[in-house]
Amino acid sequence: MFARFTVAVAAVVLFGGCGSMQSEPQSSPTPVPSPTSGIVVGSYGGAAGLMSANVYVASLNASGIPARLRPLPDPAAAVAALSAGRIDVAGLPADSAAAALGAGSAAGEFAKAPPRPSATPAPSATTLEQTMAVLSSAAAESGLSVLDAAEARDGMAFAVRLPFARAGGIDSLSQLADYSQDEPLTLAGPPGCRRDLYCRNVLVSGYGAEIDNVLTTVAGDVSAVVAAGDAGVGQVRSTDPHIDDDRLVLLVDDGSAMPPANIVVLTGPTVVPGPARDTLNRVQGRLTTAELRRMAADAGADMDSAAAVAAAWVATEITD
Repeated sequence: MFARFTVAVAAVVLFGGCGSMQSEPQSSPTPVPSPTSGIVVGSYGGAAGLMSANVYVASLNASGIPARLRPLPDPAAAVAALSAGRIDVAGLPADSAAAALGAGSAAGEFAKAPPRPSATPAPSATTLEQTMAVLSSAAAESGLSVLDAAEARDGMAFAVRLPFARAGGIDSLSQLADYSQDEPLTLAGPPGCRRDLYCRNVLVSGYGAEIDNVLTTVAGDVSAVVAAGDAGVGQVRSTDPHIDDDRLVLLVDDGSAMPPANIVVLTGPTVVPGPARDTLNRVQGRLTTAELRRMAADAGADMDSAAAVAAAWVATEITD
Protein backbone atom coordinates (compact mmCIF):
# COMPACT_ATOMS: atom_id res chain seq x y z
CA MET A 1 0.00 0.00 0.00
CA PHE A 2 3.89 1.89 1.82
CA ALA A 3 8.70 20.76 -1.02
CA ARG A 4 6.77 23.27 1.06
CA PHE A 5 5.74 28.95 0.80
CA THR A 6 5.97 31.81 2.99
CA VAL A 7 3.70 31.03 5.92
CA ALA A 8 1.66 34.20 5.92
CA VAL A 9 1.21 34.35 2.14
CA ALA A 10 0.50 30.63 1.80
CA ALA A 11 -2.08 30.71 4.55
CA VAL A 12 -3.97 33.51 2.80
CA VAL A 13 -3.87 31.80 -0.59
CA LEU A 14 -4.61 28.37 0.82
CA PHE A 15 -7.45 29.14 3.09
CA GLY A 16 -9.17 31.79 1.01
CA GLY A 17 -7.85 34.92 2.77
CA CYS A 18 -9.93 37.31 4.81
CA GLY A 19 -13.55 38.25 4.34
CA SER A 20 -14.66 41.28 2.32
CA MET A 21 -15.23 44.76 3.79
CA GLN A 22 -19.01 44.45 3.67
CA SER A 23 -21.00 45.77 6.60
CA GLU A 24 -23.71 43.14 6.11
CA PRO A 25 -23.42 40.13 8.42
CA GLN A 26 -22.20 36.96 6.74
CA SER A 27 -24.39 33.88 7.04
CA SER A 28 -22.82 30.53 7.95
CA PRO A 29 -19.19 31.53 7.31
CA THR A 30 -16.76 28.75 6.41
CA PRO A 31 -14.36 28.10 9.30
CA VAL A 32 -10.85 29.25 8.45
CA PRO A 33 -7.87 27.85 10.39
CA SER A 34 -5.31 30.36 11.58
CA PRO A 35 -1.82 30.44 10.04
CA THR A 36 -0.37 29.30 13.35
CA SER A 37 -2.46 26.13 13.40
CA GLY A 38 -2.00 25.28 9.72
CA ILE A 39 -3.38 22.20 8.03
CA VAL A 40 -4.04 19.18 10.22
CA VAL A 41 -3.47 15.86 8.45
CA GLY A 42 -5.06 12.76 9.94
CA SER A 43 -3.61 9.26 9.64
CA TYR A 44 -5.74 6.10 9.59
CA GLY A 45 -3.83 3.51 11.61
CA GLY A 46 -1.16 0.99 10.73
CA ALA A 47 2.35 1.62 9.45
CA ALA A 48 1.21 2.53 5.93
CA GLY A 49 -1.47 4.90 7.23
CA LEU A 50 1.05 6.65 9.48
CA MET A 51 3.60 6.81 6.67
CA SER A 52 1.30 8.27 4.03
CA ALA A 53 0.03 10.93 6.46
CA ASN A 54 3.60 11.93 7.26
CA VAL A 55 4.34 12.22 3.56
CA TYR A 56 1.45 14.68 3.15
CA VAL A 57 2.63 16.69 6.17
CA ALA A 58 6.21 16.76 4.90
CA SER A 59 5.20 17.79 1.38
CA LEU A 60 3.02 20.65 2.63
CA ASN A 61 5.67 21.91 5.02
CA ALA A 62 8.30 21.76 2.26
CA SER A 63 6.00 23.92 0.12
CA GLY A 64 5.85 26.52 2.88
CA ILE A 65 2.37 25.51 3.97
CA PRO A 66 2.33 24.77 7.71
CA ALA A 67 0.98 21.31 8.48
CA ARG A 68 1.00 18.88 11.37
CA LEU A 69 -0.04 15.30 12.02
CA ARG A 70 -2.97 14.00 14.06
CA PRO A 71 -2.84 10.20 14.46
CA LEU A 72 -6.21 8.47 14.21
CA PRO A 73 -6.98 4.77 14.62
CA ASP A 74 -8.83 3.92 11.41
CA PRO A 75 -10.50 5.33 8.25
CA ALA A 76 -13.87 5.75 9.96
CA ALA A 77 -12.29 7.91 12.67
CA ALA A 78 -10.48 9.95 10.02
CA VAL A 79 -13.68 10.62 8.06
CA ALA A 80 -15.52 11.53 11.26
CA ALA A 81 -12.74 13.96 12.20
CA LEU A 82 -12.83 15.51 8.71
CA SER A 83 -16.60 15.95 8.85
CA ALA A 84 -16.36 17.55 12.30
CA GLY A 85 -13.57 19.92 11.22
CA ARG A 86 -11.01 18.44 13.63
CA ILE A 87 -8.65 17.66 10.74
CA ASP A 88 -8.36 19.16 7.26
CA VAL A 89 -6.80 16.36 5.19
CA ALA A 90 -6.81 12.57 5.24
CA GLY A 91 -5.34 10.08 2.80
CA LEU A 92 -7.33 6.84 2.90
CA PRO A 93 -7.78 3.63 0.88
CA ALA A 94 -10.61 4.38 -1.56
CA ASP A 95 -12.76 1.43 -0.52
CA SER A 96 -12.41 2.24 3.18
CA ALA A 97 -13.17 5.92 2.56
CA ALA A 98 -16.33 5.02 0.64
CA ALA A 99 -17.46 2.66 3.39
CA ALA A 100 -16.79 5.28 6.08
CA LEU A 101 -18.92 7.79 4.15
CA GLY A 102 -21.75 5.29 3.88
CA ALA A 103 -21.23 4.65 0.18
CA GLY A 104 -19.99 1.11 0.77
CA SER A 105 -17.88 -0.68 -1.80
CA ALA A 106 -19.29 -1.11 -5.28
CA ALA A 107 -17.10 -4.15 -5.85
CA GLY A 108 -17.90 -7.68 -4.83
CA GLU A 109 -21.26 -8.54 -6.34
CA PHE A 110 -19.47 -11.26 -8.30
CA ALA A 111 -18.92 -13.04 -5.00
CA LYS A 112 -22.59 -14.05 -4.95
CA ALA A 113 -22.22 -15.91 -8.23
CA PRO A 114 -21.35 -19.63 -8.48
CA PRO A 115 -17.78 -20.56 -9.46
CA ARG A 116 -17.12 -19.52 -13.04
CA PRO A 117 -15.85 -22.07 -15.60
CA SER A 118 -13.50 -19.59 -17.32
CA ALA A 119 -10.91 -17.03 -16.29
CA THR A 120 -13.04 -14.13 -17.51
CA PRO A 121 -13.37 -11.52 -14.73
CA ALA A 122 -16.84 -11.06 -13.27
CA PRO A 123 -18.89 -8.49 -15.22
CA SER A 124 -20.01 -6.72 -12.05
CA ALA A 125 -16.43 -5.93 -11.01
CA THR A 126 -15.74 -2.32 -10.11
CA THR A 127 -12.99 -0.08 -11.42
CA LEU A 128 -11.16 2.61 -9.51
CA GLU A 129 -12.90 5.21 -11.69
CA GLN A 130 -16.32 3.93 -10.67
CA THR A 131 -15.35 3.89 -7.01
CA MET A 132 -13.97 7.42 -7.27
CA ALA A 133 -17.26 8.64 -8.76
CA VAL A 134 -19.25 7.08 -5.92
CA LEU A 135 -16.78 8.38 -3.34
CA SER A 136 -16.79 11.92 -4.76
CA SER A 137 -20.58 12.07 -4.64
CA ALA A 138 -20.72 10.79 -1.06
CA ALA A 139 -17.95 13.18 0.01
CA ALA A 140 -19.70 16.17 -1.53
CA GLU A 141 -22.83 15.39 0.47
CA SER A 142 -20.68 15.64 3.61
CA GLY A 143 -19.03 18.89 2.53
CA LEU A 144 -15.74 17.17 1.68
CA SER A 145 -13.67 17.07 -1.51
CA VAL A 146 -11.79 14.16 -3.09
CA LEU A 147 -8.44 14.79 -4.75
CA ASP A 148 -6.53 12.45 -7.07
CA ALA A 149 -6.00 8.76 -6.36
CA ALA A 150 -2.44 7.52 -6.03
CA GLU A 151 -1.07 4.40 -7.64
CA ALA A 152 -0.20 3.35 -4.08
CA ARG A 153 -2.60 0.80 -2.65
CA ASP A 154 -3.04 -0.29 0.95
CA GLY A 155 -5.35 -3.27 0.80
CA MET A 156 -5.47 -7.02 0.26
CA ALA A 157 -3.75 -8.44 -2.82
CA PHE A 158 -2.40 -11.71 -4.14
CA ALA A 159 1.31 -12.48 -4.40
CA VAL A 160 3.45 -15.19 -5.95
CA ARG A 161 7.19 -15.92 -5.89
CA LEU A 162 9.15 -13.64 -8.20
CA PRO A 163 11.00 -16.53 -9.97
CA PHE A 164 7.65 -18.27 -10.60
CA ALA A 165 6.13 -15.09 -12.06
CA ARG A 166 9.11 -14.47 -14.32
CA ALA A 167 9.35 -18.07 -15.52
CA GLY A 168 5.66 -18.25 -16.39
CA GLY A 169 5.24 -14.68 -17.62
CA ILE A 170 2.55 -14.21 -14.97
CA ASP A 171 1.82 -10.69 -13.74
CA SER A 172 -2.00 -10.69 -13.43
CA LEU A 173 -4.69 -12.74 -11.73
CA SER A 174 -6.24 -13.76 -15.04
CA GLN A 175 -2.88 -15.15 -16.18
CA LEU A 176 -2.55 -17.02 -12.89
CA ALA A 177 -6.04 -18.45 -13.40
CA ASP A 178 -5.06 -19.65 -16.89
CA TYR A 179 -1.98 -21.33 -15.45
CA SER A 180 -4.06 -23.06 -12.77
CA GLN A 181 -6.21 -24.87 -15.34
CA ASP A 182 -3.33 -27.32 -15.89
CA GLU A 183 -1.62 -26.84 -12.53
CA PRO A 184 -4.15 -26.35 -9.69
CA LEU A 185 -2.83 -24.08 -6.96
CA THR A 186 -2.58 -24.10 -3.19
CA LEU A 187 -3.64 -20.78 -1.75
CA ALA A 188 -2.24 -19.38 1.50
CA GLY A 189 -4.30 -16.80 3.34
CA PRO A 190 -5.30 -15.41 6.70
CA PRO A 191 -7.90 -17.16 8.88
CA GLY A 192 -11.29 -17.21 7.19
CA CYS A 193 -9.82 -17.21 3.68
CA ARG A 194 -11.91 -20.19 2.61
CA ARG A 195 -15.15 -18.26 3.20
CA ASP A 196 -14.09 -14.63 2.85
CA LEU A 197 -15.62 -12.94 -0.19
CA TYR A 198 -12.30 -11.36 -1.10
CA CYS A 199 -9.91 -14.25 -0.58
CA ARG A 200 -10.42 -17.70 -2.16
CA ASN A 201 -13.66 -16.54 -3.73
CA VAL A 202 -11.90 -13.84 -5.74
CA LEU A 203 -9.75 -16.42 -7.47
CA VAL A 204 -12.42 -19.09 -7.90
CA SER A 205 -15.60 -17.09 -8.57
CA GLY A 206 -13.99 -14.00 -9.98
CA TYR A 207 -11.32 -15.51 -12.20
CA GLY A 208 -12.19 -19.19 -12.56
CA ALA A 209 -8.91 -20.31 -10.99
CA GLU A 210 -8.43 -23.92 -9.90
CA ILE A 211 -7.62 -23.92 -6.18
CA ASP A 212 -7.18 -27.41 -4.76
CA ASN A 213 -6.16 -26.46 -1.21
CA VAL A 214 -6.22 -23.51 1.17
CA LEU A 215 -3.65 -23.06 3.92
CA THR A 216 -4.56 -20.54 6.59
CA THR A 217 -2.14 -18.83 8.92
CA VAL A 218 -1.75 -15.50 10.65
CA ALA A 219 -1.66 -12.69 8.12
CA GLY A 220 2.00 -11.80 8.70
CA ASP A 221 3.16 -15.35 7.92
CA VAL A 222 1.43 -15.79 4.56
CA SER A 223 4.37 -14.49 2.55
CA ALA A 224 6.73 -16.93 4.26
CA VAL A 225 4.45 -19.85 3.32
CA VAL A 226 4.51 -18.76 -0.32
CA ALA A 227 8.26 -18.07 -0.29
CA ALA A 228 8.89 -21.59 1.07
CA GLY A 229 6.94 -23.08 -1.84
CA ASP A 230 4.19 -24.50 0.37
CA ALA A 231 1.60 -22.47 -1.56
CA GLY A 232 1.62 -21.18 -5.11
CA VAL A 233 -0.17 -17.94 -4.28
CA GLY A 234 -0.95 -16.05 -1.11
CA GLN A 235 -3.23 -13.25 -0.04
CA VAL A 236 -1.21 -10.48 1.60
CA ARG A 237 -1.62 -6.82 2.39
CA SER A 238 -0.11 -4.79 -0.43
CA THR A 239 2.03 -2.79 2.02
CA ASP A 240 3.34 -5.84 3.94
CA PRO A 241 7.16 -5.41 4.13
CA HIS A 242 7.62 -9.19 3.96
CA ILE A 243 6.68 -9.04 0.26
CA ASP A 244 10.08 -7.62 -0.60
CA ASP A 245 11.99 -9.58 2.04
CA ASP A 246 10.57 -12.86 0.70
CA ARG A 247 11.01 -11.92 -2.99
CA LEU A 248 7.34 -11.99 -3.84
CA VAL A 249 5.52 -9.98 -6.47
CA LEU A 250 1.97 -8.67 -6.37
CA LEU A 251 -0.30 -9.71 -9.22
CA VAL A 252 -2.44 -7.17 -11.02
CA ASP A 253 -6.17 -7.45 -10.32
CA ASP A 254 -6.92 -6.97 -14.02
CA GLY A 255 -10.59 -7.82 -13.57
CA SER A 256 -11.09 -5.29 -10.76
CA ALA A 257 -12.40 -8.10 -8.58
CA MET A 258 -11.00 -6.64 -5.37
CA PRO A 259 -12.29 -3.39 -3.84
CA PRO A 260 -10.00 -0.57 -5.02
CA ALA A 261 -7.66 0.32 -2.16
CA ASN A 262 -5.73 3.10 -3.89
CA ILE A 263 -4.88 5.91 -1.48
CA VAL A 264 -7.12 8.92 -2.10
CA VAL A 265 -6.93 12.30 -0.40
CA LEU A 266 -10.05 13.78 1.20
CA THR A 267 -10.07 17.41 2.24
CA GLY A 268 -12.33 19.52 4.39
CA PRO A 269 -13.84 22.85 3.33
CA THR A 270 -10.86 24.86 4.63
CA VAL A 271 -8.54 23.41 1.98
CA VAL A 272 -9.69 25.34 -1.08
CA PRO A 273 -8.27 24.95 -4.62
CA GLY A 274 -4.75 26.33 -4.66
CA PRO A 275 -1.22 25.53 -3.47
CA ALA A 276 -2.19 22.93 -0.84
CA ARG A 277 -4.32 20.86 -3.19
CA ASP A 278 -1.69 21.15 -5.92
CA THR A 279 0.99 19.90 -3.54
CA LEU A 280 -1.13 16.99 -2.34
CA ASN A 281 -2.01 15.98 -5.90
CA ARG A 282 1.66 16.08 -6.80
CA VAL A 283 2.33 13.57 -4.05
CA GLN A 284 -0.50 11.44 -5.37
CA GLY A 285 1.10 11.38 -8.78
CA ARG A 286 4.40 10.06 -7.37
CA LEU A 287 3.40 7.71 -4.54
CA THR A 288 3.50 4.03 -5.52
CA THR A 289 2.65 0.88 -3.59
CA ALA A 290 6.28 -0.22 -3.62
CA GLU A 291 7.49 3.14 -2.28
CA LEU A 292 4.84 3.27 0.44
CA ARG A 293 5.66 -0.30 1.45
CA ARG A 294 9.39 0.46 1.58
CA MET A 295 8.94 3.64 3.62
CA ALA A 296 6.55 1.95 6.03
CA ALA A 297 9.06 -0.86 6.53
CA ASP A 298 11.90 1.62 7.14
CA ALA A 299 9.91 3.64 9.67
CA GLY A 300 7.83 0.98 11.40
CA ALA A 301 5.41 2.37 13.98
CA ASP A 302 7.83 5.00 15.32
CA MET A 303 6.45 8.53 14.87
CA ASP A 304 9.85 10.25 14.65
CA SER A 305 11.18 7.70 12.18
CA ALA A 306 8.10 8.04 9.99
CA ALA A 307 8.52 11.82 9.87
CA ALA A 308 12.20 11.51 8.96
CA VAL A 309 11.60 8.89 6.26
CA ALA A 310 8.76 11.00 4.81
CA ALA A 311 10.90 14.13 4.73
CA ALA A 312 13.69 12.28 2.91
CA TRP A 313 11.29 10.92 0.30
CA VAL A 314 9.71 14.33 -0.26
CA ALA A 315 13.14 15.92 -0.69
CA THR A 316 13.94 13.40 -3.41
CA GLU A 317 10.60 12.99 -5.16
CA ILE A 318 8.63 16.19 -4.64
CA THR A 319 10.93 19.12 -3.96
CA ASP A 320 12.12 20.91 -7.08
